[in-house]
Amino acid sequence: MRETMGIDASETRSLFKEADDALFFAACEASQQVLSHAGVPASVKASPLILTGDCRTRPICRHCKWEYFKAESYDSFVLDRPLSEIVDHAHYLADLGIDRAFTATGWMGYRLPNEYLDAVAAIHDAEPRLQLFGLFGALDRQSHFDLASVGLAGMLTSLESPSDEVYRSFRPGGDSLDDRLRALEYTREAGMSIWTGFLVGLGETEDDAAWGIEAIARFEPESVSILPFVPFPDTPMANHPAADPLWLARVNAVARTRLDRTPYFFSDHDQKFDRLYAERIGINGSYETGIAARARS
Repeated sequence: MRETMGIDASETRSLFKEADDALFFAACEASQQVLSHAGVPASVKASPLILTGDCRTRPICRHCKWEYFKAESYDSFVLDRPLSEIVDHAHYLADLGIDRAFTATGWMGYRLPNEYLDAVAAIHDAEPRLQLFGLFGALDRQSHFDLASVGLAGMLTSLESPSDEVYRSFRPGGDSLDDRLRALEYTREAGMSIWTGFLVGLGETEDDAAWGIEAIARFEPESVSILPFVPFPDTPMANHPAADPLWLARVNAVARTRLDRTPYFFSDHDQKFDRLYAERIGINGSYETGIAARARS
């Protein structure tokens, strides 16, 4: 699918030639412009709502922190969570002022099993204060329409990497980059909001990043997350270098400038430098994973 999209990323590549100050200023201007529209909140907080710690991707992903969390016995990553516990956690998040939750599993295959549709429906009915997005990896077309029918507002489907070669270097099994691109099309067809992005720091080139940003723009996303690769202990990529913070900042700034109709850009950065650049380029969505972790304790 990537080859047939006919993407010309030359204008996006040209943005990478800008100096840091000029690039960050343009990104901030784009953010302020889109947020000036009536009815667009200035910021949004999101938190994970784990449905299961299971995953059918084989072989497992080389960077997979999901497997690390399971190994460390995080309560919310058990393989079979009672639905009542998940709904209680949804209430907790809403009480904390979280705006949206993304119902997450490991990759369960292209057709989402019915029990997860039932879980999404139950959460939607029980906690109307939370806007629900799904985080399931690439699914088939019918699964997207099924999820829309039970109240899902949108899908969080990352490209993982805009490079096929890089994608398969850390994700040798399971779905593919082309599958992810099709899933974004299915999300749009089903009338749900699109939340997407990719990881940086895994070996992608400037051309790869420009192509990924332009590909994302084709789908007119409501939210974007361009996040750093973070090595985790006890994974095959534990010793791989973490993403360079300035490179991460510049990719986000180019994307924020190019995607000037996208209301929300998300960050989950904890380092001071990352917080400072997020403010400079107008990142206005946050992953409240720390709150979610405290809620599990």
